[in-house]
Amino acid sequence: MSEPTEEPVNVAATSSPPRDSASSQTEAPAQNRTQPLPPASLSMLVTSLGSQALASMGLLPNEDGQTLPVNLDFAKHFIDLLGVVEEKTKGNLQPEESHQVQETLYQLRMTFVEVKKRNT
Repeated sequence: MSEPTEEPVNVAATSSPPRDSASSQTEAPAQNRTQPLPPASLSMLVTSLGSQALASMGLLPNEDGQTLPVNLDFAKHFIDLLGVVEEKTKGNLQPEESHQVQETLYQLRMTFVEVKKRNT
């Protein structure tokens, strides 16, 4: 097998079904679709799951700057997914990766408890 490359993916160059004129009016500008994605990594996975948990707790705004509604079931699900990552990678991580997973989980769990208290 060859090593995966870390070149940016050009989403605009991937094939997709033809769109009608109505849906093309709502497409994101081309510059948004061709920006390079960060390389796939454990750090990015932890950050992504953590961000989803925070958004589900109503602590991150959407793209319009509006506060998202609190959904504690979704928040718990994302925290639990990160817990699965911690469990399944135990003993296979570099010290800084292990620290990131553990610290992120701790902070998310403490935040979850506070948000739950405010919303019950």
